[in-house]
Amino acid sequence: MALHQVAGCDDLATCPGVFIEGDDVVVQGYQISTDTRAQLTLAADETAVRLPRQLILDAAARLTEGV
Repeated sequence: MALHQVAGCDDLATCPGVFIEGDDVVVQGYQISTDTRAQLTLAADETAVRLPRQLILDAAARLTEGV
């Protein structure tokens, strides 16, 4: 299934983004530091990324609109 961009800049090679794929939301973000990662309990198949707060707010607004 193809990704559909919901929020983020046009050049996703240099900035985070939020996408939908079917009923799922996919995020692309910045790598987190080792110190930050150590504070999380991640399953073997999980990862964590850092996203700007405004990107989440923009994505939530678009998803609420039914994009």
